[in-house]
Amino acid sequence: MGRSMRRRSGALLVDTDILIALASSGTLESVASKFGFAVNQLRRLDAAVPQIRRGKRFRDVYGEAVLCRILPVVESLEVIDAPNNLELLDQLNRHMDSGEALLLAAAIENGCPYVLTGDKNAVRALAESRINACIRALQGRIVILEAVLWMLVAENQPAEVREWFRDLTDHKTLRVVLSEHVTVDHATCQGAIRSYYDEVYRDANGLLYNPDPDRLGL
Repeated sequence: MGRSMRRRSGALLVDTDILIALASSGTLESVASKFGFAVNQLRRLDAAVPQIRRGKRFRDVYGEAVLCRILPVVESLEVIDAPNNLELLDQLNRHMDSGEALLLAAAIENGCPYVLTGDKNAVRALAESRINACIRALQGRIVILEAVLWMLVAENQPAEVREWFRDLTDHKTLRVVLSEHVTVDHATCQGAIRSYYDEVYRDANGLLYNPDPDRLGL
């Protein structure tokens, strides 16, 4: 995706993991724009703020300083409306974290074109589930971090992208695909990102958004 899409109506749903990564790297606005949305159209989980304030897992991965710095940005975003389809929500809750279940149920109910998530386990769990209507509804609409990184590296120097994400060195994916020796050139960096993307793509049952169909995916 070389340019930003024409502005869309509606909302772009973002889970907490990828929201932290994009907010801390300063890429939140540009990534939203690539999907046709302004920052004020982003919607986050209600649990994002207490998780960032007190969540041990997030502190272990991102660090106290990063979380404190991005908290005002996260607080400024509107919260995802709870879905009315409680039957679908209950089905999804059996397969994944409650936050991811709410995110996906809301995307289907509100016709949101894309869902940005850092939870690849949730993607795999949905793909393996028998919630066929949900799988059909979300075909090509789930955007994982690797897809976002591919888009950023395609339009910018890999070393520049690495600098943007320099505060997230404990994130296991970023630590590898944006390491100093990987970001020496586009081919090396994109190859690393592709290997991570394809690992999820193989198990995703068509759910993943593909930013470069000619080069990503099987």
